[in-house]
Amino acid sequence: MRILPFFIFVLLYLPAISQNNSTQSPYKLGVTVSSSINIISGDLLIAPLMTVRKNKHQFELGPQFVYGQLNRDNRNIGVEFNYRYYPNGNDKRFEMFLFVNSNYINSFQEQSYILHSYSISGEVHGTVINTTKGYSAAIHAGYGVQVNIFKGAYIGSNVGLGGGISGYNSITISDDLDLNSSYSGKRSDISFIVGLHLGYRF
Repeated sequence: MRILPFFIFVLLYLPAISQNNSTQSPYKLGVTVSSSINIISGDLLIAPLMTVRKNKHQFELGPQFVYGQLNRDNRNIGVEFNYRYYPNGNDKRFEMFLFVNSNYINSFQEQSYILHSYSISGEVHGTVINTTKGYSAAIHAGYGVQVNIFKGAYIGSNVGLGGGISGYNSITISDDLDLNSSYSGKRSDISFIVGLHLGYRF
């Protein structure tokens, strides 16, 4: 989670840096909050991003957080990178764009519970600890529209199709040696995302 304090620090000083260089550089710095829903998994992805735009091109980078039914007990943290191409250029009230979205997420889950089992000698109480670590990486491409609300501020939405890979490693440790286990797995998926973003360029 050390990435969060650094990101907040950069956000606080970004307006000052941008103002000092606005007359010298063709690049426009900014911030945006991007949210998207993976229609297939049901996960909600939220990412506060730093942005750099030059003419028809915009790059975005920042941390990403995952919320969803399948991940509600997990601790998830990741990174998101986006590239947007605006074929109509700058200073348009309505803009269309093509985009590429990529992300990488690490997840961690630990569960501990008491197991009640029975043997010839009587009842046995044991503690079971299950630890699961996982990762996922995905890339999407798609189309979106954006409205410039007022100078510097904009809101937009997009849809994208892509896919990704994920993997996990799970270890179970117990007082009962017969319950100790370790297993892992990998899979690939096709995904469809619907996104919304709100941003500001300094």
